Amino acid sequence: MCLNTGDPQARIGLEVHVQLELRTKAFCSCALNCALNCALTDDEAGPDSGCCPVCLGLPGSLPALNGQIPALAVRLAMALESRVAARWSFDRKSYFYPDMPRGYQITQWRNPCATGGRLPLPVDEHGEVLCHGDGRSRAAWRPLPLQRLHVEEDAGSSRHSGGGSEVDYRRAGAPLVEIVSEPQLRTPAEAVAALRQLRQLVRWLGVGNAQAETGGLRCDGNLSLSDTDGTLLAGPVEVKNLNSLRFLERALHYEDARLRKALKDGVRVGRESRGYDEQADRTFAMRDKESGADYRYSPEPDLPDLVLEESWLDQQRDTLLLLPWQAREQLEELGLLPAEIEGLLEDAAAARWLLSWSQELEMEDARAFAHRLLGRDTRTALPLLADAGELVRLQHERRITRQGADRLFWLLCERSVDVATLAREEGLLLEHDEKAAVEAVHRVLTDCPDELARLRAGEKRLLEYLLGQVLRQLKRNADPRLVRALLQEHVSQEIDADRS
Repeated sequence: MCLNTGDPQARIGLEVHVQLELRTKAFCSCALNCALNCALTDDEAGPDSGCCPVCLGLPGSLPALNGQIPALAVRLAMALESRVAARWSFDRKSYFYPDMPRGYQITQWRNPCATGGRLPLPVDEHGEVLCHGDGRSRAAWRPLPLQRLHVEEDAGSSRHSGGGSEVDYRRAGAPLVEIVSEPQLRTPAEAVAALRQLRQLVRWLGVGNAQAETGGLRCDGNLSLSDTDGTLLAGPVEVKNLNSLRFLERALHYEDARLRKALKDGVRVGRESRGYDEQADRTFAMRDKESGADYRYSPEPDLPDLVLEESWLDQQRDTLLLLPWQAREQLEELGLLPAEIEGLLEDAAAARWLLSWSQELEMEDARAFAHRLLGRDTRTALPLLADAGELVRLQHERRITRQGADRLFWLLCERSVDVATLAREEGLLLEHDEKAAVEAVHRVLTDCPDELARLRAGEKRLLEYLLGQVLRQLKRNADPRLVRALLQEHVSQEIDADRS
């Protein structure tokens, strides 16, 4: 959205909830696969299944922190250059919704797991944030400052219909990390780009699957309008529980237009929480936006503080070998197009594998491997391909065709075997018998006088027809580049003879 000079400026911030990739819930041992907010038909995994007295908040039940949460949360915080706290504490956030069984949520208020940090956003030469698939090349990075990261549990889910409402507690207690940004995004498109970048990082690190359709990623979008000197004019309004990039952009566009109209009409809009109706493509009022005092935060008496040792923090830091924005820069150096880079960054295994061979690949080979990797599930396949250099050498030496290299690549991903041996077994090795190729060219030109005459007259497409005839006569894996060169040479000789 482009704003004219003197127009109020939009300030957008994000609060992103990431469900952690764990087997059990945050403060009990219930299986997490029952916590997903999806439609299940199995009676054993139906509504309210996978729950225990702890996640249902029954009297006398005591929570215990899932021991795998700190590693995932710290890994994400370190990747975002946040300051990881050496001591964590937990708090009760009190609010009374039907899907919150305890009447409070276990979260972090006083001592969150991390504070500060930044999310790098790719920008073009004009400083505009790049959106997915727009074809522009990155020129620099613009950091989006972050306020904090904290660990908390999820609530259940509510379903509303004309006949009433239903509450499902399967998801109650699922482990979340919430990332809160500063309100420094300018447009809904920038907000979408930031959420996409964060989703990419979560998947890259293996922290979560970030699948919005199963509750793996949800976002609240905050928007306010300010004067050019920073004076708040309207808002902030918060649109809650947006579960797709498209809905985030639409909801923020709607709120931006609504707040601008209110300003124009002289209507005051203050702090407010709103929902988004995707069918009507509009937001609706839910309640006045709460402050910290409204939640009556209090220390969680049943969970002791967690102290992280420096040696353990160093171990977590050592796991961050390559981050997606660093990988993006290296893939750019290989000459890949923006769309190819975006595709590879969605598959950390593929991008890491390609970059591990980058020193041995020429630009053309790098793009060929990138095309083979795009759109494939490479997580289990690529470890078997231990010698890409041999595959590259065979192609450079013209011992296999490009199509043969594509087939050989995926065969090698299925079983670990010597590259040349497999190429020979599959009949992919080319033969460089120049004498046999010359004889085949002569036979085809003799047997196809009409086609040769039309080629001499300027019908250049017939060269491909004659090439196919020669390759068919050879009846084995002849090098098509060698055959093409010989055919072109003989045709040129025929044309020169006509001219003389």
